[in-house]
Amino acid sequence: MFDILPDDSIFSSKGLRAILQKSCAARLRIIGMNPEWLKSYHIKHALVANAKTPIAISQRLIVHLRESDLRRLSTNKNIPSAVRM
Repeated sequence: MFDILPDDSIFSSKGLRAILQKSCAARLRIIGMNPEWLKSYHIKHALVANAKTPIAISQRLIVHLRESDLRRLSTNKNIPSAVRM
């Protein structure tokens, strides 16, 4: 199950957004459920900002985001309305 993910070293801030944008919902679910990867604020933010992330994962992570990021995400039309608030 975990072999569909790249290794942890790829999750640098430079490659993070590209990997998460091109990932399918199954990969995003696995990333969103892994406590090691969720230690990073950037991964949490990227998951919530990704339209393919399952709503349950996004809603669980949204409470960890900064207010300024929440304001920007609330105007993003690519994010499901259940997450946008």
